[in-house]
Amino acid sequence: MGAVVGPLMMGEMAGAVWWWWQEPASVWAALAFGLVVVNWLSTGLVQVPLHRKLALGYDAGAIRRLVVTNWIRTVAWTARAGLMFGMIVT
Repeated sequence: MGAVVGPLMMGEMAGAVWWWWQEPASVWAALAFGLVVVNWLSTGLVQVPLHRKLALGYDAGAIRRLVVTNWIRTVAWTARAGLMFGMIVT
């Protein structure tokens, strides 16, 4: 999974850094960058360890935590998509 998601996450971070670098005074660019950081932290500190635990075998608690904590990333990615859409149309 990391071979697929890793390059996509790197591209997402590169885009966020680029936007903020192009418009350092933009609150929207800073917010978009912050949302990418939230996704990276959530992925690295929460989701990856839970996936590793599940690789060892079925664990209902880990599955429940994975589903619940994935909402952090879902909300952050959705908000960032809205920011990106707003940047494109304005």
